[in-house]
Amino acid sequence: MRIMLFFVILTFTSGAVAEWRPLPSTQQGYELRYDPDSSRVETRINGEIRPLWDGVHRLENGRVLRIQNGIAVRDRSVMQSRPEPRVVREEVSACEMLARKSCGLGGSCATSESCRHAQQLLGFYKEAGYGERGRIEKQCREALDDTQFFKPCPVPPQSAYATACSDLVAKSCGSYGQCKATESCDLAQQLQNMEYDEKLMLLNLKQKTPTTRQCEEVFGDDELFSPCLR
Repeated sequence: MRIMLFFVILTFTSGAVAEWRPLPSTQQGYELRYDPDSSRVETRINGEIRPLWDGVHRLENGRVLRIQNGIAVRDRSVMQSRPEPRVVREEVSACEMLARKSCGLGGSCATSESCRHAQQLLGFYKEAGYGERGRIEKQCREALDDTQFFKPCPVPPQSAYATACSDLVAKSCGSYGQCKATESCDLAQQLQNMEYDEKLMLLNLKQKTPTTRQCEEVFGDDELFSPCLR
Protein backbone atom coordinates (compact mmCIF):
# COMPACT_ATOMS: atom_id res chain seq x y z
CA MET A 1 0.00 0.00 0.00
CA ARG A 2 2.82 2.39 0.90
CA ILE A 3 4.55 1.64 -2.39
CA MET A 4 1.37 2.36 -4.33
CA LEU A 5 0.77 5.59 -2.38
CA PHE A 6 4.36 6.70 -3.04
CA PHE A 7 3.91 5.97 -6.77
CA VAL A 8 0.69 8.03 -6.88
CA ILE A 9 2.34 10.97 -5.10
CA LEU A 10 5.39 10.79 -7.38
CA THR A 11 3.21 10.67 -10.50
CA PHE A 12 1.12 13.62 -9.34
CA THR A 13 4.16 15.67 -8.41
CA SER A 14 5.88 14.99 -11.72
CA GLY A 15 2.82 16.15 -13.63
CA ALA A 16 2.66 19.36 -11.60
CA VAL A 17 6.31 20.30 -12.06
CA ALA A 18 6.70 23.48 -14.06
CA GLU A 19 8.87 23.51 -17.15
CA TRP A 20 11.31 26.11 -15.91
CA ARG A 21 13.44 27.89 -18.48
CA PRO A 22 16.70 29.71 -17.70
CA LEU A 23 16.86 33.49 -18.00
CA PRO A 24 19.95 35.69 -18.22
CA SER A 25 21.36 36.37 -14.76
CA THR A 26 20.90 39.75 -13.15
CA GLN A 27 23.80 42.19 -13.31
CA GLN A 28 24.37 41.36 -9.63
CA GLY A 29 24.91 37.70 -10.57
CA TYR A 30 21.62 36.18 -9.41
CA GLU A 31 20.64 33.12 -11.47
CA LEU A 32 17.06 33.23 -12.74
CA ARG A 33 14.58 30.72 -14.09
CA TYR A 34 11.15 31.32 -15.62
CA ASP A 35 7.93 29.31 -15.84
CA PRO A 36 6.22 30.35 -19.13
CA ASP A 37 2.85 28.91 -18.01
CA SER A 38 2.53 30.95 -14.83
CA SER A 39 5.07 33.75 -15.59
CA ARG A 40 6.69 33.07 -12.22
CA VAL A 41 10.37 33.91 -11.87
CA GLU A 42 12.62 32.32 -9.26
CA THR A 43 16.21 32.92 -8.23
CA ARG A 44 18.89 31.02 -6.35
CA ILE A 45 20.32 32.76 -3.28
CA ASN A 46 22.87 30.96 -1.12
CA GLY A 47 21.83 27.68 -2.71
CA GLU A 48 18.14 28.22 -1.94
CA ILE A 49 15.49 28.62 -4.65
CA ARG A 50 13.01 31.38 -3.90
CA PRO A 51 10.66 33.71 -5.83
CA LEU A 52 12.35 36.76 -7.27
CA TRP A 53 11.36 39.76 -5.17
CA ASP A 54 9.10 42.44 -6.55
CA GLY A 55 10.64 45.40 -8.30
CA VAL A 56 12.96 46.21 -11.18
CA HIS A 57 15.86 43.98 -12.15
CA ARG A 58 18.39 44.68 -14.89
CA LEU A 59 19.71 41.54 -16.57
CA GLU A 60 23.23 40.89 -17.78
CA ASN A 61 22.07 41.32 -21.38
CA GLY A 62 20.91 44.87 -20.62
CA ARG A 63 17.18 44.15 -20.57
CA VAL A 64 14.97 45.21 -17.69
CA LEU A 65 12.68 42.75 -15.90
CA ARG A 66 9.81 43.94 -13.69
CA ILE A 67 8.37 41.60 -11.07
CA GLN A 68 5.02 42.20 -9.39
CA ASN A 69 3.69 39.72 -6.81
CA GLY A 70 6.33 37.27 -7.95
CA ILE A 71 5.12 37.43 -11.56
CA ALA A 72 7.02 38.80 -14.57
CA VAL A 73 5.04 41.72 -15.94
CA ARG A 74 4.86 41.59 -19.71
CA ASP A 75 4.83 45.27 -20.48
CA ARG A 76 7.33 48.10 -20.74
CA SER A 77 6.27 50.02 -17.66
CA VAL A 78 8.40 49.89 -14.56
CA MET A 79 7.07 49.94 -11.00
CA GLN A 80 3.67 51.15 -12.24
CA SER A 81 5.25 54.36 -13.49
CA ARG A 82 4.37 55.77 -16.85
CA PRO A 83 6.01 53.92 -19.75
CA GLU A 84 9.07 55.67 -21.08
CA PRO A 85 12.17 54.58 -23.00
CA ARG A 86 14.83 52.88 -20.90
CA VAL A 87 17.62 53.88 -23.26
CA VAL A 88 19.36 57.16 -22.64
CA ARG A 89 20.63 58.71 -25.85
CA GLU A 90 24.39 58.60 -25.96
CA GLU A 91 25.76 62.13 -25.82
CA VAL A 92 29.44 61.67 -24.99
CA SER A 93 32.24 59.85 -26.77
CA ALA A 94 33.22 56.30 -25.89
CA CYS A 95 36.52 57.66 -24.56
CA GLU A 96 34.69 60.02 -22.20
CA MET A 97 32.48 57.13 -21.06
CA LEU A 98 35.57 55.00 -20.44
CA ALA A 99 37.17 57.71 -18.32
CA ARG A 100 34.00 58.20 -16.31
CA LYS A 101 33.54 54.47 -15.82
CA SER A 102 37.15 53.93 -14.73
CA CYS A 103 37.57 57.07 -12.63
CA GLY A 104 34.07 57.29 -11.19
CA LEU A 105 31.55 60.05 -11.81
CA GLY A 106 32.71 61.76 -8.64
CA GLY A 107 36.38 60.94 -9.20
CA SER A 108 36.44 58.40 -6.37
CA CYS A 109 38.86 56.18 -8.36
CA ALA A 110 40.96 59.01 -9.78
CA THR A 111 44.22 57.51 -8.50
CA SER A 112 43.67 54.03 -9.95
CA GLU A 113 45.70 52.57 -12.81
CA SER A 114 42.49 52.04 -14.80
CA CYS A 115 41.64 55.71 -14.50
CA ARG A 116 45.14 56.78 -15.55
CA HIS A 117 45.04 54.67 -18.72
CA ALA A 118 41.49 55.77 -19.53
CA GLN A 119 42.42 59.44 -19.10
CA GLN A 120 45.39 58.87 -21.39
CA LEU A 121 43.12 57.49 -24.12
CA LEU A 122 40.72 60.38 -23.62
CA GLY A 123 43.62 62.81 -23.99
CA PHE A 124 44.67 61.15 -27.26
CA TYR A 125 41.08 61.41 -28.48
CA LYS A 126 40.78 65.11 -27.70
CA GLU A 127 44.12 65.96 -29.30
CA ALA A 128 43.61 63.82 -32.41
CA GLY A 129 42.56 65.22 -35.75
CA TYR A 130 39.15 64.44 -37.21
CA GLY A 131 40.41 61.52 -39.29
CA GLU A 132 42.25 59.95 -36.37
CA ARG A 133 39.41 60.26 -33.85
CA GLY A 134 37.43 57.40 -35.34
CA ARG A 135 40.28 54.96 -34.76
CA ILE A 136 40.75 56.06 -31.14
CA GLU A 137 37.00 55.98 -30.54
CA LYS A 138 37.00 52.36 -31.69
CA GLN A 139 39.79 51.57 -29.24
CA CYS A 140 37.77 53.14 -26.44
CA ARG A 141 34.68 51.10 -27.35
CA GLU A 142 36.75 47.93 -27.19
CA ALA A 143 38.24 49.09 -23.88
CA LEU A 144 34.76 49.50 -22.40
CA ASP A 145 34.33 45.73 -22.68
CA ASP A 146 37.76 45.02 -21.21
CA THR A 147 36.80 45.19 -17.53
CA GLN A 148 39.94 43.34 -16.47
CA PHE A 149 42.36 46.03 -17.61
CA PHE A 150 39.95 48.97 -17.36
CA LYS A 151 38.33 48.05 -14.07
CA PRO A 152 35.08 49.97 -13.48
CA CYS A 153 35.06 52.22 -10.45
CA PRO A 154 32.55 50.81 -7.92
CA VAL A 155 29.41 52.86 -7.41
CA PRO A 156 29.87 54.46 -3.97
CA PRO A 157 27.14 53.71 -1.36
CA GLN A 158 26.54 57.43 -1.03
CA SER A 159 27.00 58.92 -4.46
CA ALA A 160 29.15 61.99 -4.96
CA TYR A 161 26.12 63.56 -6.62
CA ALA A 162 22.87 63.68 -4.65
CA THR A 163 20.00 61.96 -6.47
CA ALA A 164 16.75 60.26 -5.55
CA CYS A 165 18.41 56.88 -6.13
CA SER A 166 21.28 57.57 -3.72
CA ASP A 167 18.67 58.82 -1.21
CA LEU A 168 16.78 55.55 -1.73
CA VAL A 169 19.97 53.60 -0.96
CA ALA A 170 20.51 55.61 2.22
CA LYS A 171 16.89 54.98 3.24
CA SER A 172 16.94 51.22 2.66
CA CYS A 173 20.58 50.35 3.39
CA GLY A 174 21.22 52.79 6.24
CA SER A 175 23.70 55.63 6.46
CA TYR A 176 26.50 53.18 7.26
CA GLY A 177 25.21 50.16 5.33
CA GLN A 178 23.84 48.51 8.47
CA CYS A 179 20.89 47.07 6.48
CA LYS A 180 22.88 46.07 3.40
CA ALA A 181 21.76 42.41 3.67
CA THR A 182 18.07 43.25 3.14
CA GLU A 183 16.18 42.82 -0.12
CA SER A 184 15.11 46.47 0.02
CA CYS A 185 18.75 47.56 0.10
CA ASP A 186 19.68 45.21 -2.74
CA LEU A 187 16.89 46.53 -4.96
CA ALA A 188 17.74 50.16 -4.13
CA GLN A 189 21.36 49.49 -5.08
CA GLN A 190 20.24 47.90 -8.35
CA LEU A 191 18.33 51.08 -9.20
CA GLN A 192 21.33 53.23 -8.26
CA ASN A 193 23.58 51.13 -10.49
CA MET A 194 21.12 51.50 -13.36
CA GLU A 195 21.02 55.26 -12.85
CA TYR A 196 24.83 55.34 -12.70
CA ASP A 197 25.13 53.50 -16.02
CA GLU A 198 22.68 55.93 -17.61
CA LYS A 199 24.55 58.98 -16.31
CA LEU A 200 27.76 57.73 -17.92
CA MET A 201 26.26 58.75 -21.26
CA LEU A 202 25.05 62.24 -20.35
CA LEU A 203 26.79 65.53 -21.00
CA ASN A 204 25.18 67.06 -17.91
CA LEU A 205 25.58 64.70 -14.94
CA LYS A 206 22.88 66.60 -13.04
CA GLN A 207 20.31 65.69 -15.67
CA LYS A 208 17.67 63.20 -14.52
CA THR A 209 17.56 59.79 -16.15
CA PRO A 210 14.55 57.45 -16.45
CA THR A 211 15.80 55.57 -13.39
CA THR A 212 16.21 58.82 -11.43
CA ARG A 213 12.52 59.54 -12.02
CA GLN A 214 11.60 55.99 -10.98
CA CYS A 215 13.48 56.44 -7.71
CA GLU A 216 11.57 59.66 -7.10
CA GLU A 217 8.26 57.88 -7.70
CA VAL A 218 8.93 54.90 -5.43
CA PHE A 219 10.79 56.68 -2.62
CA GLY A 220 7.65 56.77 -0.47
CA ASP A 221 6.90 53.05 -0.94
CA ASP A 222 7.89 51.85 2.54
CA GLU A 223 6.58 48.34 1.83
CA LEU A 224 8.94 47.68 -1.07
CA PHE A 225 11.75 49.91 0.20
CA SER A 226 11.63 49.39 3.96
CA PRO A 227 13.41 52.10 5.94
CA CYS A 228 16.53 50.93 7.75
CA LEU A 229 15.78 51.44 11.44
CA ARG A 230 18.86 49.77 12.95
